[in-house]
Parts: sequence; structure tokens; C-alpha cells
Amino acid sequence: SDFKIDATYLSPHVSLTAQLEGATSEYGVTMIMSDALVVACGPKLRSCFRPVDNVQMSSSGKATQLFTLDLEPRRLPADQRQHRRWRLHDARHIRERRRHDLLNPLYHVHQALLLDKNLQIMRRHLCVGFFQLFESGYLNYLAGEWEVASDVFARTRTMLLETGGCEDGPSRTLLEYMQNFGCQAPANWPGWRELKAAR
Repeated sequence: SDFKIDATYLSPHVSLTAQLEGATSEYGVTMIMSDALVVACGPKLRSCFRPVDNVQMSSSGKATQLFTLDLEPRRLPADQRQHRRWRLHDARHIRERRRHDLLNPLYHVHQALLLDKNLQIMRRHLCVGFFQLFESGYLNYLAGEWEVASDVFARTRTMLLETGGCEDGPSRTLLEYMQNFGCQAPANWPGWRELKAAR
């Protein structure tokens, strides 16, 4: 029949989403976003994201820059409210108030990063020096200056341990990738690498 649908077909968007989800464990981060999503965000929110790699995914034929929002959920204390019983009315009231706040035209998502106490706790270990140093390593990585980039990533990999964070996954991933080539970019390095599909 003309109206049958091949149930085995997955759209490229579903494949892309699956690859991005699989990449979170490779990079050791809680979320990975494609450049298409980041470009759709406002400039203030975009400035909160960190580029972590430039890859070609099997689901698309072009290079895609990957970004993360640095959060460390393990820094959050155990929820003290878990022992308190919420009445249904209270939960509904809180949900409705949040919904109202989100629909307010004056609400800006980037403000949550500045004002939400849980997000502040998850980002407290971060410092401007880390982001500046990582960016210099990342730009050298893209440019094929892998000796310089590997030295930088060796530092940023453990830099957050000093402020109560953990090893930086993107630094580790890029460093290990470059070490597979002896920290020398291939002569035909296009400024991106192939990201294998999640298994």
C-alpha cells in the first residue's frame, strides 16, 4: 500500500540526538549540544556554553561544533525536602508558579544560571582562568597546533580539582585523541574529527 511506513527508518534528527546523548559519556559531561541549538539561543545564554569539539557525525555529512554547559551535579547536597511530605495542593501551586514565571516575557533563561542556587552550587568550582586556558587549547587544537594544545589540555584536565571540581572530561577526551597521533596533527587535518555512532 502507498500508506505503509517503514518502521525501521530513523530520521537524521533522531540519529543526531542519539549520537549527542552518547557523546555525553565520551566527554564526561552532563549535556552536549550541537551548534544548531546553541545558535538558536540568545547571546547571553550562548556565552554560558563551552565549545568542546568540532566533529563530523555519521548522521550528517558536515562538521558540527559541540558545546556543553558545565555543571557538577555531585556538588549538590542531598535534597533535604525528600523527607517532607508535600501535599498535592502545594506541589500543584509550586508547579503553576514556575510555569507562570517561565511564560513571563521578561524572564530570561540565562538569569537562572546567575540566580538559581542549585545551578550556582553546580558551577561554584569554575573560574574564568579555566575557561580562558581551555579556549586557548581548543583554538590550537582546531588549528592543528597539537603540541601546544596537548600541553594546555594536560593542565585544564586537572585544573578544576584545585577548586573542588573533578577531572575535566573534554580536556581528557581531546588530549587522548591527540595522543593517539603522537600529539601531531595529520597533514590533512580538516579542523574536525569523526565522532563514531554510540553503540
